[in-house]
Amino acid sequence: MRTLLFHFERCSKQRLMVGLVVAILMNWSAMSELTKGESLTLSLRTATPRHTILLLEPFVLDIVICNEGRTQTELLAIGPISGRLLQVHIIDPHGTRRRYEAVELASGSAKAPISVPESECHALREVLFLSGDGLHAFAEPGEYTVQATYAPWGPGPAGEADDSHPVFHAAPLKVTVVAPTAREANALDLWRDATNDAKKGKLQEIPANEDLESLRIGYADTPYGQYARFFLANRRKIKRPDVKPEAWTNQEFGLYPVNESIRRYRMLLQDAPDFPLADECMLELARMLLDNSSESSQILRELLGDFPESPTIPEAQALLDQLESAE
Repeated sequence: MRTLLFHFERCSKQRLMVGLVVAILMNWSAMSELTKGESLTLSLRTATPRHTILLLEPFVLDIVICNEGRTQTELLAIGPISGRLLQVHIIDPHGTRRRYEAVELASGSAKAPISVPESECHALREVLFLSGDGLHAFAEPGEYTVQATYAPWGPGPAGEADDSHPVFHAAPLKVTVVAPTAREANALDLWRDATNDAKKGKLQEIPANEDLESLRIGYADTPYGQYARFFLANRRKIKRPDVKPEAWTNQEFGLYPVNESIRRYRMLLQDAPDFPLADECMLELARMLLDNSSESSQILRELLGDFPESPTIPEAQALLDQLESAE
């Protein structure tokens, strides 16, 4: 999905900025309970840290909606990308266009409108993998196009945009999917088996299994292995030994899942600083290290500096403010 006691080269920020595609879109004025009758100006853009991925590798898509106007704007609930407001379409190598359906919101879990001050942005992330319709987002090698749209008030009466129902379009994002070879092909076989339990795109809820563990240990340097390492770094997926080793204290035994989780996140960041979910690794590390305020603060400051438009920024900033106020 993330400074530390060691130094490592980080190129995630540079890759993210290279992958950033910006589309500043149309302005319009419309009477709306959300805009209080003021002129509303938005921009929509998409970004990804990896424009080239392996077959069936998860694709990290960040969607950024910015308020370019002079007044605060409230955006209707926009996540995940399964409703009428925010949509993502994928055009495959054959020119076929289909809508990517993310996990549906559970009943009663719709989010409240999001306030976006003037000249500020709201970012959200979707990891495209297995669509809600059971199809893989990128099922074969080739060139793909990913397009995001945002309709603040939903589609018009005829299902299309009109003057009172405008739709914003981000610039198309090009994605190249390549077939793995050699060791990566072997890793793909394990990855297919490991992700069989991913239902309706809930990739991060895959239970720990032997195939993921084989990827984590034997193919740690491959993209599939990196994601396996990320999933299995979650402390809830780490079990302590059935019997306490004699050399361990009771405290070490009790804290084993947390300490092992910290170690795994650190090693993933050290080995793969360009991992697409490095920012999430850093945020999780900062959460677990809150008792060590100086190290946690250092991680959070680096996260804020390296990933200025990451969806993790609001929580990272809130945690850092909390730590600094306690000093």
